[in-house]
Amino acid sequence: MIPKAKALPAHGPYAGVLTVLLLAASPAIPESGDLLPPEGAFRAEAERLCPDRVRVAWRIAEGHYLYRDRIAVRVRRPEGVSVAVLNLSRGARERDALSGQWRRVLREEAVLTAHLEEPGTASPLQIEVRYQGCAEGRLCYSPQRRTFALLPEGSS
Repeated sequence: MIPKAKALPAHGPYAGVLTVLLLAASPAIPESGDLLPPEGAFRAEAERLCPDRVRVAWRIAEGHYLYRDRIAVRVRRPEGVSVAVLNLSRGARERDALSGQWRRVLREEAVLTAHLEEPGTASPLQIEVRYQGCAEGRLCYSPQRRTFALLPEGSS
């Protein structure tokens, strides 16, 4: 006859042991040393192509992806300049392992080109780019925000 298992109390001397055992056996909790910081997982660079166009490109680390619908750009300075048209890499439609939803994701690289209204040729630009991505099957990073200062064409 197999003896019945006894339930361990939720408090007392066994509570800490039980917690440690559960955490040690859980593959869903990554060790912090295994994860890239967001700036390493999604390396972004921006450039001003001409007075009315900017380009932002991401190099996306292996095992990571960006959500296409979570990428946005806005002009912070000068006032009165706005994004007229935004072109973004198409990406692939995939079922997200973490949420189970179908989403467009960008892997390896992503390129955004923004056409601006009322840019003014001699004005430096300050743009803010927002994006969010995930480490494959592990976690999604919190939304990221980067600001870039872009000088007019021909400036050093």
